[in-house]
Amino acid sequence: MVYLILSDIHANWEALEAVLAAAQGQYQRVLCCGDVVGYGADPNPVADWVRHNTLTTVRGNHDKFCSGLEPIFEVSLLAEQAAVWTRGQLTQTNRLWLSSLPQGPLDLDGMQLLHGSVRDEDEYIGTVEEARLVQHLLKANLSFFGHTHHQEIYYCLRTGIRRIPGPRARETQLSWTVDEKASWLVNPGSVGQPRDGDSRAAYALYDASNRLLSLRRVRYDIAEAQHKILTAGLPEKLAGRLSLGC
Repeated sequence: MVYLILSDIHANWEALEAVLAAAQGQYQRVLCCGDVVGYGADPNPVADWVRHNTLTTVRGNHDKFCSGLEPIFEVSLLAEQAAVWTRGQLTQTNRLWLSSLPQGPLDLDGMQLLHGSVRDEDEYIGTVEEARLVQHLLKANLSFFGHTHHQEIYYCLRTGIRRIPGPRARETQLSWTVDEKASWLVNPGSVGQPRDGDSRAAYALYDASNRLLSLRRVRYDIAEAQHKILTAGLPEKLAGRLSLGC
């Protein structure tokens, strides 16, 4: 079984479309680590696709804000403005679906799926120290998470943790065999709004039969995604950051 793992799509249809085209024919099931909506201009097309095509999706913080499941608080002004706009755009079907998404971590085929941290779905894991704080809570050899918008792996041994970055510069993918001597805490990166300095859409493929994990990047039509954001009346900064990958 080969899984396509997505996270932080953030209503960016162009980025999702590019990922699906690049991964076409290479996977059987789709998993999503949350934040389906928020920031981008296509909440309904993206939510429709994820709702109909993923095996499992855990909720992200923006899914909660945008569906009205939680009040919008302690977020940036940009996030607040985007969430308010998204609430007004979502269909009733998609709003109810987003509000009913399960909280991670979820156990699935010997893996764990979560949005933020194992101990708090809204907590970030973006450093070796933050990974060390939750290392003892991991219940699977392989866990997928999102939230930070950084594509990376934390290779967790009892003797220490190694951070492994995803593809950089001209690389389009990096692959590893998932061994059983460590816990693998894997962030597939953000499909729709990367923040690791690389503007390309990020995703992962995992071949469970061969235990082969690949982190991948693909270019997408950023200009069209930006045009949609500006046309929708969303903040200009949300469009500009797509080109910067930050």
